[in-house]
Amino acid sequence: MRSIPLASAKEIAARILTRFASERPRIYLAGKVRHRNDWRNRLTGGCVSVRDEFDPHEVVPLENFTMTGPFVSSWLEEHDPATHGVADGGGRSTERRRIFDADMARIGRSDFVFGYIDASDAHGTQVEIGHAHALGKPVFLTFDPALSENVVDDHWFAAQAAVVLPGPLEAAFATALNLWRSCRSRESIRSKPRRQ
Repeated sequence: MRSIPLASAKEIAARILTRFASERPRIYLAGKVRHRNDWRNRLTGGCVSVRDEFDPHEVVPLENFTMTGPFVSSWLEEHDPATHGVADGGGRSTERRRIFDADMARIGRSDFVFGYIDASDAHGTQVEIGHAHALGKPVFLTFDPALSENVVDDHWFAAQAAVVLPGPLEAAFATALNLWRSCRSRESIRSKPRRQ
């Protein structure tokens, strides 16, 4: 029987890091939904859409990650941006519940949540962060640099459930990706059985 030569620890680590560097994590982008051209486009390279914004299984594969949500409601153009794309009245309460349920399920199917707070009234974002934390999902959070210190401080409670990263947005997102990949590669190294 031929013996298989063991690779050095550095070679194994390099292979694992290369594997995870190319892995596309499933990321939920928590933050205010204002319009089809919001801050998410800076991370996705443009407006993303899905066939059914109520389907929690809908995802958008992108170059560096897979976006799991939230996805802009088809009603967003018609209503006040503060309504998460679903205005109150006219039977919209059922639609609001369906969006809530879909987004909570999307968080559950994500590898991690990246939150961006760019307003004082980011109440939905706080719920998304809390839900991810309760599920044991890693949460990375950054604040818009234009926010006052008082507004940032008002979000202290949600920030306890996250790793807060300095901005700007794109740099914070890149850091979150690198941290997640680094942790994934370490988990893989630890879970490999040792050969003697």
